[in-house]
Amino acid sequence: LGLPEAISSELDNVKRTVTISGTLSAALLDKEYEITVNAYGPDNNASASAKIVVKHKPVVPVFTLISNNASQTVTAGKAIQPIVYEYANVVSAEVSGVPQGLKLVKGDTSMTYAIVGEVADSLTDYEYDYTITVRGSDTSLVVTGKITVKHKPVTTTVALAGGSAEQTVTAGNKIESLVFKYEHADSIATYGFPKGLSAVVDKEKQMVTVSGEVDSALSDSTYTVTVDVVGPDNNASATANIVVKHRPVTTTVTLTEGSADQTVTAGDKIETLVFSYANAKSVKEDGIPAGISSDI
Repeated sequence: LGLPEAISSELDNVKRTVTISGTLSAALLDKEYEITVNAYGPDNNASASAKIVVKHKPVVPVFTLISNNASQTVTAGKAIQPIVYEYANVVSAEVSGVPQGLKLVKGDTSMTYAIVGEVADSLTDYEYDYTITVRGSDTSLVVTGKITVKHKPVTTTVALAGGSAEQTVTAGNKIESLVFKYEHADSIATYGFPKGLSAVVDKEKQMVTVSGEVDSALSDSTYTVTVDVVGPDNNASATANIVVKHRPVTTTVTLTEGSADQTVTAGDKIETLVFSYANAKSVKEDGIPAGISSDI
């Protein structure tokens, strides 16, 4: 009759029927079955046929986590704990979304796949949601996980690399430029320098340059130039002192009205004397005869 495995036929001579029935074997593969029933009579023979097209039972891939660490945290530059999956009925598996340095490898002797490797040490803080696409002969499935990367700890530094840490300058003159070198800074702040100076940050060269001409109007004072840097793991600062001396001035006093040499009789008025002065902190007159007054 050409019946598939597990299918049977039943002949009923009373009803004069042939019944074919049953449940196909789960192990059958794709195949077409031609079923034929032949009947033999006294004068002739006859036959009838039917076709059964069998499709194999869909194979479902199995991909099971056995390491219990699909979500984990790792420091950049370090190896992760292998994330291991056991599989069956898998044709291929591919991973996407993992941090740089990690990969999915198939076991040589075991029915496993594992995400392994060392995370690139240049990576910053980030959460990576990864996906593994698992393909079977008939169907596919997807599994997911999360790998949280923490940056590799660094030491943030800043130091005076050019110029004097202690210098004296006269108001109106240029300072010796101060150059501060830094490393691993997220942000930079500069303050404390006298009027007339400015700070320039060069991120490519990782340096801060303080330079300029001190305002000529400044008086004697000491300024502490400070550079503060904030890093991912620590903060740092560096300083330099600028001692400003006032701009030298010439104090003068000159007779501008009246005679520098006059003779007067007691009891008479003198010719008024006017003295003009500049850059004086205080003014004091002396040697004036009785009866003569001064007005400053």
